[in-house]
Amino acid sequence: MKNKMLSQSVADSILSMITIEKRFSIGDKLSNEIELSQKLNVSRTTLREAIKILVAYNILEIRRGKGTYVTKKAFEQPQDLEQLCAAKVNAKDLYEMRLIFEPEAAYLAAIRGTDAEIKRIYEEYFKSIIDIVHTAFRIAILFLLTSILLIS
Repeated sequence: MKNKMLSQSVADSILSMITIEKRFSIGDKLSNEIELSQKLNVSRTTLREAIKILVAYNILEIRRGKGTYVTKKAFEQPQDLEQLCAAKVNAKDLYEMRLIFEPEAAYLAAIRGTDAEIKRIYEEYFKSIIDIVHTAFRIAILFLLTSILLIS
């Protein structure tokens, strides 16, 4: 558990180097593993775990045989990964939040959307309805075939 906390702290330090200290820009290659682990005073294993965390958030990109690079998303991400990782939310909370935000978002999309955007929304909506109907139809057929096989 302590190693997880350390790798998270190292991930935060690397993110700080990128976004606050401006040591790296979009597309820059990070120092090699040995140098960076020495600068941060951590083991290479801990550094690798920290890099995996940042890769998962699309802040870094690993190019095999070439190195680890800063992505443009590094500057679009929340600055405090530790708080983001520590957040614990259950399904009921998420559902309640969706009930609060989604109706308003749909209303604003309907009011502010251009004709082309509204048309695209309708097209996507009808495609999803057709997919749901096809799926329900397949399930009904499977249920019917299973029933027939069980009766036989």
